[in-house]
This record gives sequence, structure tokens and C-alpha cells, in this order.
Amino acid sequence: MKRSELICVLMVCALACPSSSFLLDCIRTANTAPAVTAVFLGRGRRPRPTAVQRVRCLRTQTRASAGLNQDSTPLVDALAEAAGNVRSPLFFPGHKMGSGAPSRLVDLILGGKLDALRHDLPELPELDNLFAPEGPIRDAELLAADAFGAAKTWMLANGSTCGVLASIIACVQWHNSRAGGAPLADAPAGSGGGRKNVVILPRDAHKSAVHALVLSGATPCFLPPLRHPESGVGLGVGTAELKAALKEHGDEVAAVFMVSPTYEGACSDVNSAAEACHGAGVPLVVDEAHGAHLAFLGEAQPPSSRSSEEEEEEEEGEEGGRDEHRNNGSFYPRAALRCGADLVVQSAHKTLGSLTQSAFLHLGPGGVFASGGTEGGGGGSGGGDDFSIERAVSDALATVQSSSPSYLLLASLDAARWDLAGTDKNAKRRLREAARIADGVREELSSVEGINVLDLGGEKGSAAGCVGTDPLRLTVSLEGGVGGYEADEILIEDFGVYAELPGPDYVTFVFGPGSTVEHGQRLAEALRHVALEATSRQGSGSGSVAAAGTAQAVEATNTPVPPPSKLMCTPREAFFAPSKTVSAVDAIGQASAETVCPYPPGIPALLPGEVITQAALDALAAVKESGGVISGCSDATLATMRVVADLVPSERR
Repeated sequence: MKRSELICVLMVCALACPSSSFLLDCIRTANTAPAVTAVFLGRGRRPRPTAVQRVRCLRTQTRASAGLNQDSTPLVDALAEAAGNVRSPLFFPGHKMGSGAPSRLVDLILGGKLDALRHDLPELPELDNLFAPEGPIRDAELLAADAFGAAKTWMLANGSTCGVLASIIACVQWHNSRAGGAPLADAPAGSGGGRKNVVILPRDAHKSAVHALVLSGATPCFLPPLRHPESGVGLGVGTAELKAALKEHGDEVAAVFMVSPTYEGACSDVNSAAEACHGAGVPLVVDEAHGAHLAFLGEAQPPSSRSSEEEEEEEEGEEGGRDEHRNNGSFYPRAALRCGADLVVQSAHKTLGSLTQSAFLHLGPGGVFASGGTEGGGGGSGGGDDFSIERAVSDALATVQSSSPSYLLLASLDAARWDLAGTDKNAKRRLREAARIADGVREELSSVEGINVLDLGGEKGSAAGCVGTDPLRLTVSLEGGVGGYEADEILIEDFGVYAELPGPDYVTFVFGPGSTVEHGQRLAEALRHVALEATSRQGSGSGSVAAAGTAQAVEATNTPVPPPSKLMCTPREAFFAPSKTVSAVDAIGQASAETVCPYPPGIPALLPGEVITQAALDALAAVKESGGVISGCSDATLATMRVVADLVPSERR
């Protein structure tokens, strides 16, 4: 046999068995044409250094139940090793591992150190690919899924926003796969092939959910949020209202979307919602952006790694047990995954210690997708034989997420998971300590004259549908005519205390694993001072201008939903339709072409396709007059509005 023929045979054999290092070595030693050898050996991919094998130490048997080692950090290790291997960084980004970074950034922000920038690397071979993970990213996602109790976890570098977008898009794909609609060529744009896709969601959902409706073409069915009887704070969606909507729309429902916890910490009855959804064969998507920590407050280990003996020990109230993790006499709210949610989006950076903009998206272990909707199965709950919810979510994420994800963000997710689920569980202890600090401040302020601490639990919360309160949230209002924005300004300027969410009527503070007793004491002292000043001012008869119109503004900012309006068209239709600018007065009765919302928290007061009402404009004006910020409106003065041009209201909406 000629040498060329032998090489051809070896190449064919190697293609059939790419793991055979012996065959590859044979070809490397052969005198083949360089171009042919390069094409064959690389097969369109860059060679992977041997360092890849050294950092992939995931599958140890430390946890025999799952075969996963929660003490490992595969992506952090890979990133550290890759940074040490590079000698000539002839790749993006342009700062070249810090040597070309702006001096202003290095000196003022980074303290003259380049360590972080040395690890700001692109998709090097040993660092895996976020959109086709098969190395350290895949391993890190497997560990995260095990820690949170998910069937599958995706690491996100574009925040919970991209997780919400991808979840709703994937659910619409799933819904369309369950039954054939009209041929795509005959269907209107955004209609899902002629099949109507309804998404049931609360009217006070984050604007990312509205953007998901625009991208997916789904038709929203908005449910009015339940309200706290005294403060008016939104408490989520009631189960009775959800069941009624599911019954009304039947097999048109593609998904149910709910928010729990809310910005103020109200936790909905996710368990009952999941039962209602699954009974109707509908997936439940939970925006748990504010509650990534809930899974780690009341249990000592990840659910998949806990033995029955360990659970019994916690129930008996031993060290680290359940009795020390009570919230005002009741156990902390359960995480959405443990309540049966199908897809859960979490902003890990909010309460778990990862870097800002990093997040998780989890696929639940049960529910409507469990019977075949995941990889390796069929369609799931009546879906097409070739449908995979994992593939649908991955494809959607590739559509809405940056193709140049930050490895610093991704590595911070890996590290945050390790800090929670590893042997030491440092972050879990810090979370529980943060809850204790928050409880202490809450108890102290409850006895201070002039300060009202919002209580979403007890009879008031239960009667309105709230089953618990996030223990890391503290929401207070002050008497004496001091509005939330004014209080926030005083706290910042006089005490250096920064709140998470100032509103016209109250201020919300968030504790986390980095919170200290000193932080809590400073907050309590500052609020005591503000309350004393307010009481003195009230006694002298001088009130706050900022407090005027507060009652009206509460509906628009703290829980930014004006009185229910109606849709003249879907958000997608309004978004892509021609628009025109008219005066605010003339805009009343027309369909909004904008997503207008106070920010934070980013909950729309007006959304594309919704009828503009005088009540909505008044609420927005009250927010602005109180010192709030309005986003999404082309005219910051609110004197004019963009509306959908030449739209005839449709009865079908």
C-alpha cells in the first residue's frame, strides 16, 4: 500500500473514531500536505491544550449521590490557568490583559492592579464556549443545577433580562410544537405559524417580560396584582384569578409568567400556581430575580445531596437546623424550583455575591417538560417528537445574549455557587447572618415613633395572597410628610446610606451576604434621625412638598401599575407599527408605542399597544414631581407621547 493510501485509510479511521490518539499520532508523523493535515486535525476547530484536561476534575465521588464535587470550581480554575498560559495575547479585547487599559480606569477603579483585567479573556480553547459548552462551562452548569435542584442550568452573562426573554420565547416554541398551525407562509408575522400564543402574567411584571412578548409575538393576558390592604404594595397573582384565566384561554395558553419575590419582597403561592398550571398542561415561568438566595436559607445542603438523616437532624433543631431559620414565626418562603416551577430565572448578582449582570436560568426537574421535553426525550406533554425544551432555551439564549460573554461574570457565578454549596458554605452562613441582621433592624424600627415597617406577612399578607416575605428585604415609610425620595436624599447626603428602591411613599433596603451589623446599625440610626426630624417638622406645621400627591404616586412607582387599561393590539404589533408623536392630551384613548416605566423598578406604567388613559398620565406625572425617574418615554417632560399611527381598535383584544 502506498504511503498516500495508508494516510487516507488512517484519516478515515480517525474520523470514525476521533478519540483515538494513536491514529492521530500516526497522521502527525506522516509527510502529508500541511493544508490537508491542518484541516483534518483541526476539523474546523482550534486545538485544545493539555491544560484543559487538568482543570476538568469535576467527576469525583465526593458526593456519591450525584457524583458531583461541589468543592470544585471548574470555570474559575480554567480561567486562572488560561491567564497564566498566555504569553502573546493577540486576541480581543484590545486592552490585551490590562497592558492597554485606560490609566484612569486602572488607577481610580482598580487601584493600579491589573489582576482582574488579566482574566478578562475571550473564548480561548481551554475556556469552553457558552453557547456550545463541553468543558468547564458545562461542568460549572452541572454543578449549579445540582446545587439549586434543577434538571438543567444555564449561566447567563446578560442578567435575568435575557433569561426572561429566552424563557418566554422557548415556551412559545413549545406551544407551537404541540399542535400544527397554519403553514408559516400563510401566517401573519409574529403569529407563531397561525397559532395564537397567550402568555398569562401580572400587570406589574418587569419590562423584560413585555419585551419578550414583542420578540415572541405572544398575546398577553394581564392579571391585576393583589394589593396589600394598607400600603397598596403588589402581592403577586392570586391562584383563583390564575385558574380563571387558564380556563378562559384554554389551549391557547403558551405559558404562565409570575414574579416572586417582588421588589418589596412579597412571595406568591408558587406551589398552588404550579399545580394549577400543570393541571392545565401549561408551563410556569417564575421571575425569581430577587430570590436566588431562598434555596439556601433554610437547608444545610443542596437538595440533591441531602440525606434523609440530615433532613431529620435539621427538623430536630440541631445546629444549622430549621428552627433557627424562622421568619416572624414561620419558615422562610420556599424557592420556586422546589414549588414545581418549570423555568426559573435568578439574578445571582442581587443576593448571592456574583458580579453585576450575572444570572442563572434553571429548568425544573418536574412539570410539563419532564415527560420528554428535555434532551434525550421526545416532545413532552404533547409536543412534537423532535422538540427539546433544552434546545429551545439554548437557541433563544443564543439569540438574545451577547456572543462575547464576559468570563469574569461567568466565573463569578461558578465561585458564588461554590461559596454556597461547597463544604465550607461560607455564603450560606453569611446569608443567614444577613437575615438575622435584617430581622434585628426590623424589630428595632418597629418601635420607633414616626416609622412604619411594612409587614407583608401575617393575616394581611395571607388574605391578599402573599405566603411569605423575603427576609432580606426591609421596606419602611415615614410619617410627618416625608416622602420616600426625600428620605432617600437625606440618607445619602447625611449618612452615606444608599437604598435599593426609593419611591414616593416608602423606601426598600436589601441585605445580602456582604451585609454587616454595622450596616444595619447605621441604617437604624439614620432612620431614627429622619423620623425625629419629620416629627419635629410636623409639629411646627411645615410639610414636605415631595409628599404631595403621594397616595396617587404609590400606584405608579412603588407598585407602578395605573388602573387597568386595555390593549388595542399586541405589544409586537405596536412595536413594529408606524408611530407618531402627539401631545399628552391628544394621546389619551390611543395606543402607546412606547414602554414607559418608572425606574427602578422597571415595571411599565404604559406598554406598547396599551390604551393611554388620564389615570396613567397622572400617575407618571406624580412620580416625576416626587423626584422619580421615568424611562422609555421619548419626551422626558411627558408633554408628548408616541402612539401607534392609524390604528383602529380591535375587539379581538
